[in-house]
Amino acid sequence: MRSRVFLDSVAVLARKPRAVFLATIAMVFSGCCIHVPAKCSTRPHAVANKLNLIATHQIQTASFTFGANHRPVYIAEAPIGVAHPAPVLLLHEMPALSLGTLELAQRIAVHGYRVYIPLLFGRFEDDSESSLVFFRRSLGLLLDPSWKSAYRNDEHLGVLDQLQTLCSEEILPKHPKKRLGVIGMCISGSVALGLAAHIREVVAPVVSQPTIPLVACTKKSREALGLTAAEMKTLKLRSQHRLQILGFRFEGDRVCPKERFDHLNATFGHKAFVDRTLLGARYHCIDHLPYRVHPVLTNCYLNSEPGKPESATHYAFRELLAFLDAKLKHSIMQPYFDPPAKIATTLTTKSH
Repeated sequence: MRSRVFLDSVAVLARKPRAVFLATIAMVFSGCCIHVPAKCSTRPHAVANKLNLIATHQIQTASFTFGANHRPVYIAEAPIGVAHPAPVLLLHEMPALSLGTLELAQRIAVHGYRVYIPLLFGRFEDDSESSLVFFRRSLGLLLDPSWKSAYRNDEHLGVLDQLQTLCSEEILPKHPKKRLGVIGMCISGSVALGLAAHIREVVAPVVSQPTIPLVACTKKSREALGLTAAEMKTLKLRSQHRLQILGFRFEGDRVCPKERFDHLNATFGHKAFVDRTLLGARYHCIDHLPYRVHPVLTNCYLNSEPGKPESATHYAFRELLAFLDAKLKHSIMQPYFDPPAKIATTLTTKSH
């Protein structure tokens, strides 16, 4: 697989030398601003386990596709007996659709949701932990019209148009009169906000460790979300009419800088933006995760074990469910401010 990735990368270089040259210069120039997060764990059989989820029908492949390249969409179904599950769109991270993302979809689906996972780039068989895949994807995004603006502060993302079509023509017609939740993570974090700006049925946007713009050399770029001024204005207006945004990031994450959440707090206020930054005093000192980790809900997720303190990431997952329930499962959308009493813990206390 690695040799194939390398040959594919060489083929890209041969087809578009000028564009790749400029992209390489940009990457070298921004090297001081690109941070590599610490890894939580290594899963050597992740690709085989992904394929097994499809082979055993634990994850379904949808019959519809989206985008110019006809990318597939995968589905985690709600349990049998849930007559009308609420829809959730789950957007995966860089550099590929990971096993952790599929497992997250399954954990959400168990609670009465139908979770749609579109393949945003690459192939299903790609290894999300491969350095070669990461290099190829970083280069490919610079040349991909759907994603090339991910390196800029405030330019419209082409992938938003494709996902709008997926939502309006494929997902929402299958869930009439239903509201939609969207979870964006890493490179797709801001995409969840973009969809909320364009689709009124998106009432539960979740932004987890957003990394757009990918190059954050200045204070402005560290605060930016990769959305246009018009999209931010629409979100601001919607936030004045009950739209709320739930946000997750690790306190020590430099790939998603603290300034980004500071900007969200300043723009929307604490009532519209529910900031759930995970504190290092808990996930690092108690759960023993590296301080500068990145993916909150997927590869760094720690399930709670009987007799042990609840992990910070499991708490975040339960709060994610509480947020989705409040927005999607009631006949009237409910406001969400503080965790319900049943999941309130000391994780809401700021450390010093």
